[in-house]
Amino acid sequence: MADLLPHASSLDDALINDVVIEHGSGIHVLLGPSNVNVAQGIRPDDLYAVLMGLHRAFDFMVIDAGSSLSENIVTFLDLADRILLVTTPDLASLRDSSRFMQISHPSPTHQRKS
Repeated sequence: MADLLPHASSLDDALINDVVIEHGSGIHVLLGPSNVNVAQGIRPDDLYAVLMGLHRAFDFMVIDAGSSLSENIVTFLDLADRILLVTTPDLASLRDSSRFMQISHPSPTHQRKS
């Protein structure tokens, strides 16, 4: 991810292929920044541009967004077609999951009309 950020507005297939790693199973993996300072310096606008570039290169993307909400995680969620919320069956996790569902569920005025 850190290698793509400086080129966020102009990603091409060659650069993506140089940075993305192909796993033995055939899936392609883009690792997050290994340096915490780099990770903290990622701006949502740059992240959005990188994700849009990757979206043009891949039909499907699965993002492990971690367990806390930040501006960057909200960017991931805003671009998602589907969100899978993974939790554990303990009271604190279920409470947090419920809060997430309440926050992320669109209000009736924002739902798409068919």
